[in-house]
Amino acid sequence: MENFSEIAVCIENISKKISRIKQEKTTKLGIRNAHFTCMMHIDLSPDGLTPTEISRDCNVDKAFVSRTTADLIKGGFICTNAKFHDGRKYRNKYILTERGKEVICDIKNAIEEYFAELGSKIGEYEIKSFLKVVVSINGIIEKQVEA
Repeated sequence: MENFSEIAVCIENISKKISRIKQEKTTKLGIRNAHFTCMMHIDLSPDGLTPTEISRDCNVDKAFVSRTTADLIKGGFICTNAKFHDGRKYRNKYILTERGKEVICDIKNAIEEYFAELGSKIGEYEIKSFLKVVVSINGIIEKQVEA
């Protein structure tokens, strides 16, 4: 595929821009991008995630998850889901607090505003088509990783 290098560079640039948007927001809150990534994965699961699930979804080790969740609990961004709390540390499910939900919403809105601005320059249809292709590629990659 002769366009691979160009595709790779473009995706990397998009990723860097999203990271900068997240960095601007998270720095003001005293959290790191890794904290936000953990919160995003928790947000995607209505019942919350266990440390093992966070480790798997974020592709980090359990020690990192332990430090990150401790920081997020201390900051009031996450808490354990009482419905799934059985006293065993790695079986507890973490959910977002109201403060955590506000942070996620604020950062998502900033990213969506940026993509809306892009959409106004190249067309909403193109943005939606691009997203559909990226989601499809990501799904294929995730299936390959699981195999």
